[in-house]
Amino acid sequence: METWGCDSIYEDFEKEEVKLIFGSNKEIFLADISSGDKEIEKMEEKFQNYNQKVFDNFIKGNFAKAIELINEEMNLFAYIQNKRDHHIINSLKKYLPRFINNRPSLKNKEAINILISLGESHSLPYINLKKFGQNVEREYPQEKPIIFEPYRTALREKELISPEKFNQDILAKALIERFIRTHIDKETKDERLISRLIIQASKRISLDEIKKLSVELKENLRGEKKMSDQIRANNIFVVGKFLESKGLIFDDEVDEANEDSIKRLVEKLEKQDYNR
Repeated sequence: METWGCDSIYEDFEKEEVKLIFGSNKEIFLADISSGDKEIEKMEEKFQNYNQKVFDNFIKGNFAKAIELINEEMNLFAYIQNKRDHHIINSLKKYLPRFINNRPSLKNKEAINILISLGESHSLPYINLKKFGQNVEREYPQEKPIIFEPYRTALREKELISPEKFNQDILAKALIERFIRTHIDKETKDERLISRLIIQASKRISLDEIKKLSVELKENLRGEKKMSDQIRANNIFVVGKFLESKGLIFDDEVDEANEDSIKRLVEKLEKQDYNR
C-alpha cells in the first residue's frame, strides 16, 4: 500500500484499512498521485530539509528567521497538497466514468456508492465535488467540532484561503508543536492523543512566551557553535521547564512520562478548559 513519506504515523490506520479492503470484492480505484512522481519527490526532499533549519534558528534565538522558514515550509507543503488534491479531482472526473463503464457489474446500476479515504488536510476534493452537484458527504473519525493543531490550522488556511496567509501567532505555536512532539516522542505514538495535548498546549502558550523561550535556548548555547550532547540535554530540560510552567506536566504518580500519564494530563487539561 502506498503512503506518503518514509515512516507513516498512521500505520495502525493503514493496516486496518488494508484488512477492510482485502477480500471485500470491492472495486478499488487509485486517484492520488503515484508516490513515484519525480516532481513531488523533489518537493518532498526540499520540504524535509526545512525541519532542522527551523529548529536551529529557533534555539539560536533567531525567532523571526525561524518563523520565516516554517512559513516557507508550509507554503511548499500546501503546494504539494493542492497538487495532489487537484490530481484526485481530475482523476475522479476523467477516469472514474471509464472505470465504471468497463465493469459490467457497475455500469448498469442507477446509483453507485463511492468511498474516498482521505486525510483531514484534503478538503478540496469534497468542496469541488459538492460544487459540481455531486451528492457527497464527509465524516471525520472524531466528534465535531473539529479542532486542528496549529500546524494544520495554518496549513489549511494556506490551502483553502491563500498561500499568502500569514499568522505569526499560529506559526509560532506550530513551532512549539514540534518541540512537544519531540519531547514526548518516546512516550507515545498515539497521534490522536498527541494532537489533543498540542491543542491544549496552544491555548495556554502566548506568542511572547514563545519568543522568550527562543532567547532562553540561545542563552543555553553559551556561545558554542556546535551542538553537544550536553547542550541537547540542557535544551530538553529548558523546554521541559517551560512546559511545566504552563501546567503541561505529567502525573506525579509516575516517575517518568508514559502514554497513560500523558492521557491523564490531557484529560485534566480538557476538563479545565471545559470548566472555564
